[in-house]
Amino acid sequence: MIQIIIKIVFDYFHMNPILVNSTTRKREIVQSRQISMYFAKKLTKYSLAEIGYNIGGKDHATVLHAIKTVNNLIDTDKKIANYIADLEMLLDQYKEKVTIYEPIIFTEIEIEKAFNTWVTESIY
Repeated sequence: MIQIIIKIVFDYFHMNPILVNSTTRKREIVQSRQISMYFAKKLTKYSLAEIGYNIGGKDHATVLHAIKTVNNLIDTDKKIANYIADLEMLLDQYKEKVTIYEPIIFTEIEIEKAFNTWVTESIY
């Protein structure tokens, strides 16, 4: 289920899901990762540590911070609230799917290639 959440969220924002493991601090990528963490906690029974491990190799404190950040943004930013509402509708289709527990592991080369492709497509 976490892989499905990542795919749906990153596709929604027109980004490659491989970027979930990127170390960049670009707002679009960070927010997509945070929103993925928010939905992973909301829709699965995984612990914060398990969610962090599967979404970018982050620790439980980062996941907790992401969830709080998204909750605050929902309350203060209409644009983010609309994104969350749209994503909730998209994710509702997948609630009944079987949860798969396989971490997403990408090489640094795959991450760099996906990031460079995303940057190039964003500029043009």
